[in-house]
Amino acid sequence: GSVMVPTPSSVYDTVEAAVKYQSYVQRQYRDMESWRKAQGMRIPPTLDYKHENFPTFSKEELEKLDRLRPTTFAEASQISGVTPQSLVYLYHHVTGRNRKRDGRSDSKLLATEGSGGP
Repeated sequence: GSVMVPTPSSVYDTVEAAVKYQSYVQRQYRDMESWRKAQGMRIPPTLDYKHENFPTFSKEELEKLDRLRPTTFAEASQISGVTPQSLVYLYHHVTGRNRKRDGRSDSKLLATEGSGGP
């Protein structure tokens, strides 16, 4: 069979793309890893799903979350119509709240954040 030899310009394009997107891919991977760990995290049952607290959420998202009251992020991610962006926002909202309320979780978070390789 014939062997296809890529032209040098396509090789450069491929290498350039790989270098450019490597940091993006690593960030995506870290985000996915955080999300995997976060799925079991509990969502406070007292959370107030108001537009003031979640300005980026649609009316539909807030109504569904308020009605269904997911107890974990895994449950929240199963609700149709709730976007990944909203789940991330909710996650930051909850973790930010937890940190303010309980000073001890701060030191634990800092201790685990740095580990995990490059």
